[in-house]
This record gives sequence, structure tokens and C-alpha cells, in this order.
Amino acid sequence: MKLFSPLYIFTFIRAILVFILLPILTIATSVTVIIYGAFGRDEKITFHMWLWSQIVLRYFGVRVLAEGFEKIPTSGGAVLAFNHQSHFDIPAITGSSRRLVRYGAKIELFKIPFFGPAIRVSGCLPIARENRREVFRIYEMASEKFKQGIVYALAPEGSRQANPVLAPFKKGPFIFAVNAGVPIVPVVVEGANRVLPKGKLLVNLGYLTRTIRVRVLDPIYPLDKEATSVGDLLERTRQAMVMAYEELQVRARSDQRP
Repeated sequence: MKLFSPLYIFTFIRAILVFILLPILTIATSVTVIIYGAFGRDEKITFHMWLWSQIVLRYFGVRVLAEGFEKIPTSGGAVLAFNHQSHFDIPAITGSSRRLVRYGAKIELFKIPFFGPAIRVSGCLPIARENRREVFRIYEMASEKFKQGIVYALAPEGSRQANPVLAPFKKGPFIFAVNAGVPIVPVVVEGANRVLPKGKLLVNLGYLTRTIRVRVLDPIYPLDKEATSVGDLLERTRQAMVMAYEELQVRARSDQRP
């Protein structure tokens, strides 16, 4: 991509404008979510989370190819385990379905004006990464929410990864699923790292459009005959995700060939 080409200039301006436009959109959405949260309107909150994601994705020319969302159980809740490489993982997942999906978020985000109260009232989980006991206390409190059909999406890698590979998984989300008696549903996100890599601020610079692929895999039920411990559940989930991720990487490279 040539510096100062028309495409580069357009995408640079587009990326810079988001520092003005995104806070306005986020504040407006947050206020709306807080209001609906006061009345317990979870379906309205979900819609506005989906709408926010759709606006962000379309603004940046991000196309999401999603498959397998019908595999998420329709009742009883579940834990979605997704690989995390970009801030665009969550819009890609949220914008692909109207399901009642809520996330675990680092506790510092709950202190942001408007946004923090909104994610709290929506049912997202405050995760204190340095306090394992507090994390498990939050998980225990959230277990009752599964009865309402809530699906919690958690990143077992713990944080965003700088490289397009799956890092080792932490046990927390799997202990959560086992204790609550809900399935783990692996979700693989490919391409979000190209839209906005970790450590970068400008989205899709030099590219008019890009594609993120989201694939939901078959649920893995805790402590069944094939996953007889938390460790087995973790390894089985990770193996399935690694295979699917590598397959999506091959597909993405194939699509990029002339």
C-alpha cells in the first residue's frame, strides 16, 4: 500500500474520525442500555449491543462470515470459549447473533463513565485478573444466570494475543462450566488481528474492507465420557479450536490469492 495514495488517505481519515465518533456512539448506547437495564429488559440490551457492533463493523468495512451459531444451546446457558487477538473479536461475535451473550471484562473497564455502568447492568462479569479468588466468587454468583438462558463468552487465553496462534488456556472458564453444569461451546475467530492487531490504534489502515470469520463448534459437555476432568475438558476444547483456527487460516489465505 503506497503511502498517501487515495485509499491510504481515506482509511487514515476514517480511522482518525473514530476517535470522535465512537465515544459519541458508545455513550448513546450506554445510556440506552442503562435505561433498559433499570427495567430488566435484557432483550433490548442485547439488541443495542448487536446494533453497536453492526455500526462499528460496517463503519470500518469489516465483513463477518459467521457459521454454527445454531449450535449454541437454546436453553440452560453455556460458556462460549473464544480465542482473543483483537478488540474486534467481541463486535464480530456480538454482531453475528441476537443471542443473550454477555462477556467477562477486566474490572478496570467497569470504572469508565457511562460504559462501565452499562456493561455492569447488562450482566457482564468484572474479572480481576490478579485476584483468582475474586474471579471464582464472581463465577459462582453468575451461575444462577444460566437458568435465564444467558451465555457467557470468556477468553480462556486470559488476554489478547499479539500473534495469530492460540496461547495456552487457563482453567477458570472450564471450572466455571463444570461447577455450573453447562457446556463449553468453542468459538473460533479468525482475521480480527488483521483488522486491529494488539498494540495498534488505527483500524483497517490501508484497506477498504477486510473479513473476519467466526465459527461456532459443537458443544462439549463437562464430565461426559470423553471429558472426564477439567483438564480433559480444557484440552479437548483447545484441540478443537486449534484445528478449526488453522482451517480458517488456510481458507483466508486461499481467498486472498488472485
